[in-house]
Amino acid sequence: MMKDIIYLAIFTKYEDDEGRYGVHFPDIQFAATGGNDVPEAFRMATELLSSVLYHEYASGNELPKPTPINEVKFVPDPDDGPCEWFVSLVTTRFLANRYNEAVERVNCTLRSILKAAAQNAKLNFSMILQEGIKDALGIVENKRSESVMIKM
Repeated sequence: MMKDIIYLAIFTKYEDDEGRYGVHFPDIQFAATGGNDVPEAFRMATELLSSVLYHEYASGNELPKPTPINEVKFVPDPDDGPCEWFVSLVTTRFLANRYNEAVERVNCTLRSILKAAAQNAKLNFSMILQEGIKDALGIVENKRSESVMIKM
């Protein structure tokens, strides 16, 4: 079962910070990142959210409850100088059940020279294919509980 997890992030741009954006998640203690512009800051925020939540989940901790958007409070620190800020939703996905309960046989096409070289090297075709697909999808396995998270 795929589960979208959505948290609020506050993006700030301070006048004296060369146009960079800082990002923090009010619901996740010590979760802060940034970027040179909004797209980079958003990518970094998504990566940070995925990493922090996965770590919490894999450690057996309960995930923090997200604050509803209409309850967000942000007061810039006057010592940091004037800033512009906005709130955005940042999402990640969990595949919380055991994805590997069912195993299916698949056929794939491979160049003969690659097949021969892989067989000589005693490579495990199934494992390599599965790892490649997981990597392409951004799936990170939790070895302990056999759950996975998909990084967005």
